[in-house]
Amino acid sequence: MALTLNAEQKSIYDIFSGENQYIIPPYQRAYSWTNVQCKALFEDIKKAFYDSEQEGYFLGNIVLAKSREERNKLEVIDGQQRLTTLILLIKVLLSFDKENKALYNAIWIKDRRTDEEIQRLETNVFMEKDFNYFKEVLAFDFSESICDSVNKKDNFFKQNICYFYHELQEFSRNNDIFKFADFLLDRIYILPIETEDIDADKARKNALQIFETINNRGLNLSISDIFKARLYSLALNELKHKEFIERWRELEQKSIKLEYSVDDIFEIYSYIVLGKNRISKKISLKKVFLEEYYSPFKNKKYNEIFDDLFKIINSIEFFNKVIKNPKKENEELTKWFQIINEFSNNRDSLDHILLFVYLSQKELKKTDELIEFCKSLTRYIVDILLHPNDISNDVIAVVNNNFTYPYIHQDGKILKIACQNLQDYEILLLGLYLKSNIKPIYPYLKNIKLQDILDFYDYTEEEYMNIEGIVVDKVVSFLGAFDEN
Repeated sequence: MALTLNAEQKSIYDIFSGENQYIIPPYQRAYSWTNVQCKALFEDIKKAFYDSEQEGYFLGNIVLAKSREERNKLEVIDGQQRLTTLILLIKVLLSFDKENKALYNAIWIKDRRTDEEIQRLETNVFMEKDFNYFKEVLAFDFSESICDSVNKKDNFFKQNICYFYHELQEFSRNNDIFKFADFLLDRIYILPIETEDIDADKARKNALQIFETINNRGLNLSISDIFKARLYSLALNELKHKEFIERWRELEQKSIKLEYSVDDIFEIYSYIVLGKNRISKKISLKKVFLEEYYSPFKNKKYNEIFDDLFKIINSIEFFNKVIKNPKKENEELTKWFQIINEFSNNRDSLDHILLFVYLSQKELKKTDELIEFCKSLTRYIVDILLHPNDISNDVIAVVNNNFTYPYIHQDGKILKIACQNLQDYEILLLGLYLKSNIKPIYPYLKNIKLQDILDFYDYTEEEYMNIEGIVVDKVVSFLGAFDEN
């Protein structure tokens, strides 16, 4: 059966009346509009009120999904920020126009039998405390001067509702607030695009499909928003939605702590997926995870996908820990991790990805195999300075445990050019760390001077006089044998 789609322009009054309740699903973003967006909205509505009171103003479209099982519960796929902000504005208007039942009914729905009041718009977003914050501001009694002490530390719900309160206080001194309330309800229009299906699961599937389609049409949604929605759908199918919420929250929190985005984690994951399927070219994240037959979303349970993502998180944590807290048993590993880290940071390269792909497949501890991998990776980094290439084939080798990068057999001139492409600090760090008795340091110095290092390591005057030659010799020796001729 084809997807049922309805689209008809409606006034704010029509949107927020009857028994329709709007549900913001858990996979959506937290409420994030600031005073900047609220001011733009309010100024547009005021301008329309002044200039074209009879014609009104079109506020844009929203996308909704509903099932025939619960026809009065509409899932908000796109438009949650505007709908939430409109409810905040209406709540404030009600404090100035207390007898306006239409304003009241825009915020609350009364149960047919019990007269119990439920929110017209309810947020189930789990990443922030949106549910509680929203409920709290809808209970505000503005006569208590609750907005006198609002500040930037308050949540966006409180900041924005107080912004509207102060603006309407000023506005009401020179304007008929009752006419403005009626104008908002009757002359401000929205185009709701509704999808409908026979049951909640099918409606949700259609909703998520539209969610992805909207993203493809250019809305400002991140890759992780789309993947979160798809993962949430998988969890719902397994009746594991509460467990999903906790795991996603942990994933986001750990990513932030590591100064990575969830998108970055999925980027690394995509290389692993491509490597395991021996795909030798880079493919977009959306194509890998949403379209291809080998997508984890098509072949794994949601918890297995989380396990894969957390292996990457654990690899990054291990990498950072070894760099910053060198222990005696990890001294050699610390040196190589620091070198790889420095080379990658300076060139915004993908070298970290190869290392994290490797680590996510292994037990996280120092091994001779890991040391050899780091040496190969360092040689690889230096070589691609001269010969940039797509790393896809190299990822395949890493995933299948046969990545080795041999000594570079080039002539002396080529190797010297390679060294020239390294920054002085990198050459010095690499050269010093190739001395077996040199211990790793952290934090290592930026804009490092030779004398600083010599003093730190207590070099002799003779060693000091020869240090540059020693370093270059060691780097060249490491990169590979060559013929001086």
